[in-house]
Amino acid sequence: MRSWKRGTARVAMVVGLVTVGAATVPGTAHADTTWEIWNNYHGLFLDSDPNGNVYAIPRQNNRNQKWIEHAGGLRNAATGLCLAEFLVNKRLTIRTEGCSGKRNQQWEHLKRPGGVLIKNRLIGSCLASGDERDSAGARTVVPRRCDAGDKKQLWSVRAV
Repeated sequence: MRSWKRGTARVAMVVGLVTVGAATVPGTAHADTTWEIWNNYHGLFLDSDPNGNVYAIPRQNNRNQKWIEHAGGLRNAATGLCLAEFLVNKRLTIRTEGCSGKRNQQWEHLKRPGGVLIKNRLIGSCLASGDERDSAGARTVVPRRCDAGDKKQLWSVRAV
């Protein structure tokens, strides 16, 4: 191969590798982008039901596991409710509620080695896949003090 062809091939390979490694995360794409979000530690997908419960379960490839970027927050595609953090009975909890744009519904996405931290803009804690399971095997999704060293707080996101 001629040297200019070899050089061009190397540049194309490097650009391809950089492009693959440059993941877009919520907050950096256009509003109304739809995302799948899964926990890197458990491999479970962020899901929600019409009652406002938020949990992580195996991939079902349904609208309950799709999240639409909306006014700095994430709206569930199936329920139309927005991901929010609340103080209930002196404990922080993650639920969904009607979308209003309040700060407890706004999330910052921080790219870190090994994944993305999803941080609440009002309270400042991050989403984590919890250890508790309900009777159907779903894991709780809980707020924790943000720590990229806590593997249960690292998520992957993919535009769908």
